[in-house]
Amino acid sequence: MERLFSSSLTALVSNQAPRKLKVCHFKKGTEICSYSFANTILAVKLNRL
Repeated sequence: MERLFSSSLTALVSNQAPRKLKVCHFKKGTEICSYSFANTILAVKLNRL
């Protein structure tokens, strides 16, 4: 899980679905979007851009 600085946005990849990336608002408990990839996600890095 990677958190975007002091915001409530997180990026999450689970062991059960290693090719699916979820972007969530953790304080509200809502999923904002999800992306599926052909290969396993090895790392997630968020930036302010």
